Amino acid sequence: MMHREPWGVRIGVTSPRVRLLWFYHAGGSADAIVTLHKHLPQDWELLAAEYPGRGFCASAPTLPTIEQRAQHFANHLRLSRSDAPLLVFGHSMGALVAFEFLRRLQLQGHCTAAALLVSAFLPPSLFAHGRRSLSFSDEQNIRNILVLGGIPEEIFDDEVFQEVLLPRFHHDFVALDSYMYAPGPVLDVPIFAFAGKSDPLAPPDALHSWCAETQNAMDLQVLDGGHFYYQERPGDFVDALWKAADSAGLT
Repeated sequence: MMHREPWGVRIGVTSPRVRLLWFYHAGGSADAIVTLHKHLPQDWELLAAEYPGRGFCASAPTLPTIEQRAQHFANHLRLSRSDAPLLVFGHSMGALVAFEFLRRLQLQGHCTAAALLVSAFLPPSLFAHGRRSLSFSDEQNIRNILVLGGIPEEIFDDEVFQEVLLPRFHHDFVALDSYMYAPGPVLDVPIFAFAGKSDPLAPPDALHSWCAETQNAMDLQVLDGGHFYYQERPGDFVDALWKAADSAGLT
């Protein structure tokens, strides 16, 4: 069962045992994420957050910064403590949005998440260091996308890619490069980091430093594959999610 919401889409059973809130990578959209639900346990619900200006929320104005996107979801996506336990998952750029989202909920006294799950992304303070360029050419955007993997090269000549997807990537890369890490209170939920063993953008060893962003436990799981390891080996990824949920006391 799928329901569209002002913040994105939810798919799964009516009374789930666990809710997984997913913030996706640069250039992504929620409609691509909902297909992952078939790999999750049957009693889990998937909440796919949609960034304003695309996909299910195409009519909304695009938000140019990570901070504005995080605040958007903090304003519009609040789940009560009576709901099923919530795991907040962010892949690549989505890890940064998820982190800032939970920071804002915690400051507002509304953080009901059981854990933050960060995937294929450097700790925010490390990522933000030296990132200040705000403009990219189409050629540079394409080179950046090729480094990520997961997208066949022939798609770059497609008209839809040029008119729809390339501007989407451009907005996301600008948002990433404008991000400025602001030190503040650390999260009071555990952090579980996931890394692809051969990921060139987020080497597994670098993800250990996520421990500085929580006063709780931090754990790192390294899986075979690259930046999009969860697409390469969905079974292994679900096993890793289950392990994280168990460590958070949800199984």
